[in-house]
Amino acid sequence: MSMQSAERVLLNAILADCCLAVPIIGLGFMSGAASALSEAIRAILLFSIDIFSFLMFLAVNRRRFSQFEFGLEKLQIMVQLAIALAMCFSLTFIANRVWNEITNNTSPPNYLFSLVFACFAYINTLVNLHMLRGMLREYRASRSIILKGQVKNRTVMTVGSVVVTLSCSAVVIPDIYVFKLLDILGALVVMGVIVVTVVRLLGGGVVALLDAPMEEHDKFLVLREVVARFEDWGTLVFLRTRRIGHRRYAEVGLSFDADTTTRRALEVCREIEAVIHRELTDVYVAVYPVGEGAAAAVAEAA
Repeated sequence: MSMQSAERVLLNAILADCCLAVPIIGLGFMSGAASALSEAIRAILLFSIDIFSFLMFLAVNRRRFSQFEFGLEKLQIMVQLAIALAMCFSLTFIANRVWNEITNNTSPPNYLFSLVFACFAYINTLVNLHMLRGMLREYRASRSIILKGQVKNRTVMTVGSVVVTLSCSAVVIPDIYVFKLLDILGALVVMGVIVVTVVRLLGGGVVALLDAPMEEHDKFLVLREVVARFEDWGTLVFLRTRRIGHRRYAEVGLSFDADTTTRRALEVCREIEAVIHRELTDVYVAVYPVGEGAAAAVAEAA
């Protein structure tokens, strides 16, 4: 089974992460450095997101379970919310470790393991940068929501690996107190990265899961473009906007004068759709003519 370019990019990223995950996680826990431990925990959680997103991307591209299109997207959101909650628990563990480093006279991190971890973290930085470039290229070509999320995750991973590389490399500094200070700062940065990820996953995920309506600003843009063509149609029968998963939908029903042909009515609807698509990205817009009978029924109901 041949794979598309975007699928190969995501698969290569997962395989690279898998190869680096074992040494990074193992060395992170054995080194005793707070920053290395934080990076190991972050790697576990974001790697889980990568694998599940790749499977969802395959399902969407292959049209598998297409009858459950919106259900699959909500399933992905729920998994992301579960991982975000796991990140919250991991934050408490990392914060406790950092607090012990600050308040207690803990033993210094293992020199050899910290140095080896820094080497693998540097390799991981190079891999993340290479994969990020590939994902950005594919996202610009397809504008996939899943790819957009993967670009954000890979950016987070790149920032974390850069910071941890620098903080763990500081083990070569003869002064153990300077190293511990840099180690704590590195762990705090990784904690900040995890917090940003949690906020993004929980904030956008909950809104998408609840099918919240489209933002008022975007809804106004849709209405503005419809009203701009008021001379071409008779009555605005309805304007419905909503979210289904991560996607936003706008549905507009217009009635036309009796002397307007069906062909002309459809042309006007398509022209309005085209203008709205130029104003708003990642929005599905449907504008279509509604019969006079339906328009009268809506008016009576109102």
